[in-house]
Amino acid sequence: MPLYEGIGLINEKFPVVLEIGSALTKAGFAGENSPRCILPSTRRKIIKYKPEEIEHLCDIKEERDLYQALVEFLHLIYFRHLLVTPKDRKVVIIESIFTPTRWRTVLAKVLYLHYEVLNVLWIPSHLSAVCGTGADTALVVDIGKEEAHVIPLFNGVTFLNSISSHALGATAFDTNLKELLVKHVMKPSESLSSRLNSNIVENIRVRNCFVAPIARAENFEKIQDLEPKLSPFQVKISGDEFQEFQGFVRELAAEVWFQNEDLDGISIPMMILDVLSKCPVDTRITLASSIFICGGTSMLPGFKARLLRELRKVMKHDCFRNKFNDSYEFRIFDLPIEQNCVTWFGGSVYGSSEAMGPRGITKEYFLKAGELPDWCSSNPNYNYATVGLTSSTTVTPNNSPSTKLIN
Repeated sequence: MPLYEGIGLINEKFPVVLEIGSALTKAGFAGENSPRCILPSTRRKIIKYKPEEIEHLCDIKEERDLYQALVEFLHLIYFRHLLVTPKDRKVVIIESIFTPTRWRTVLAKVLYLHYEVLNVLWIPSHLSAVCGTGADTALVVDIGKEEAHVIPLFNGVTFLNSISSHALGATAFDTNLKELLVKHVMKPSESLSSRLNSNIVENIRVRNCFVAPIARAENFEKIQDLEPKLSPFQVKISGDEFQEFQGFVRELAAEVWFQNEDLDGISIPMMILDVLSKCPVDTRITLASSIFICGGTSMLPGFKARLLRELRKVMKHDCFRNKFNDSYEFRIFDLPIEQNCVTWFGGSVYGSSEAMGPRGITKEYFLKAGELPDWCSSNPNYNYATVGLTSSTTVTPNNSPSTKLIN
């Protein structure tokens, strides 16, 4: 190999891949199979004469405060974890399609104006997740911190009118878990509820909880008589204080995801079937056999097996009996990486491909337009090259980017 070719390969600067979630942020470089760092999406809020508080970035309301918080947060990522100069590298941002416009606009100002990034590729998280498997058809079930989303993707096209979203994320799980812990503690205490903070409850969820099989869950009304019985477990509350809780709390907490008696679809199995029923008839069987589960909250042991059996059970309810038949076979993707990192992994694949150049939004375009092109925008200043249209195309209801995504 000639000397100059080796130098060129060594000096190749791979794009930075960022996935800023509600709870955690993953950062790394394109072409790698795992992020370099995973850190909380928070900042330390210091108020005079008050104790220091931890505030999530997604909860910051004031635009000026959000701008400053993102500047400090990205500075931490670039100069402490990744150890690279921001202006020397392109960036891949993985974002949810439910991200508020205000939030992504502030993030764009931080990247383009403060850190002088020349090119940023903005990717919807569900497309990024599926990209890591090489597939173009999937029923994406994303269980995050606050909400659970079910998004159908068929041949690369997102069915926007079939998307479902409910507050069935980690927060709903932890709320149910905390209520069970207070109710089934071995030595009741009035102050226990206030001392069980979010960090302790999350630690119990990750270390102790699991999803029970459907045969056992059907008999939870007599849970104290079920065999085998789960032995009580201890949890450190503070200092040398430990509390002991009933063992069955570990499996009861997950039932908040499978409350199928509510026909409004407030359960993950009914969300999935409701989305399938709204999709075109000729796509339903394919989507049912291509369920894609992502999000760190869905990594509880037993979740996938329970979900498949719940789907077969709920499919026989009266509200779905006329829409589905026995030919439907539910299958779940076998992912190449852990569920909490598969979305970042897809962004890494995008960043190392040729899509980085023509699909990215440049700094010059942002300075000229003053805003980011939205995935459902019909703004005349929209960058139509990113959706396969030319700049001279007239915007009408039939050829707008949102119509192109749906049709």
